Amino acid sequence: MNLPSVSLRRRLQWMDTDAADRWHHAVLIRWAEEGEAELHRAIGVIDETFGATPRVALSLDYSAPVRFDDEVEITFAVTRVGRTSVTYAFEATLVDGPRVGGGEVVTVWSPDGAAPRPWPDHLRAALDGTDDRDPD
Repeated sequence: MNLPSVSLRRRLQWMDTDAADRWHHAVLIRWAEEGEAELHRAIGVIDETFGATPRVALSLDYSAPVRFDDEVEITFAVTRVGRTSVTYAFEATLVDGPRVGGGEVVTVWSPDGAAPRPWPDHLRAALDGTDDRDPD
């Protein structure tokens, strides 16, 4: 299985700094969500999954400061596809520098907003990397 992943780069904007002149803690969550959207776009499922995959668990860690105008690379990857859930790992690294943070997020398939349901076969295949369709 070749689990899908994406990378994106972002610069820390002034509005995303806190009173200590470092990245506000919420920036990492937002960048992870951007990574998730890019991954779902890349595997061709964004129109079906967004609005149907609520978060059920989130963990974050911050290992180094990010300051205004620092450029960061964020990687976002599927690490496990369960019967009703998917687990992602993400990591943020200063471009040409150290790791600054990361975490894990778990979402579930709940297209009607009720209890989690098993993934449809085509979504499972896209998330676990076994889908051989061209998403474009």
